[in-house]
Amino acid sequence: FDNIQSEYVFPEPLTSVSTSNVTMAQKAAEMVTQKIKGSEDGPTSIVLDTSLVVRDSSAEVRKFD
Repeated sequence: FDNIQSEYVFPEPLTSVSTSNVTMAQKAAEMVTQKIKGSEDGPTSIVLDTSLVVRDSSAEVRKFD
């Protein structure tokens, strides 16, 4: 996750998932602000947009007849 670049550990660049760090930080700040104000209603689930970053660790899907 987080579009990790791990070329130092693995011989092939890994496929990863990317999301906006800015949006993630904004949502976290909103949650902290709500908690400080006392308006937090318990556990919260937030879904952020993501994109798949395909690198050399993935191959094309092959159809077998």
